[in-house]
Amino acid sequence: MKARVICENKNYTQELVFIFSRMGDNKRALTLIIDNLDDVKLAIEFVRGVGDEDLWNDLVEQAKAKPGYKSFRHDL
Repeated sequence: MKARVICENKNYTQELVFIFSRMGDNKRALTLIIDNLDDVKLAIEFVRGVGDEDLWNDLVEQAKAKPGYKSFRHDL
């Protein structure tokens, strides 16, 4: 996909999140939100919007590895 390559080359993270979610690669989109955007609230909103129970598990596992996400439960 040409748009994906352009966004990757220019580090357009929000656009990549949109592209990956539209492609059905929600785990990769979530990883971008957590690793690149470092936005707990957006990650939670994203997972809520997708409605995939497994994605909640991915969020928790990825959040455990991020020091700044220790208090993310308060955002739920």
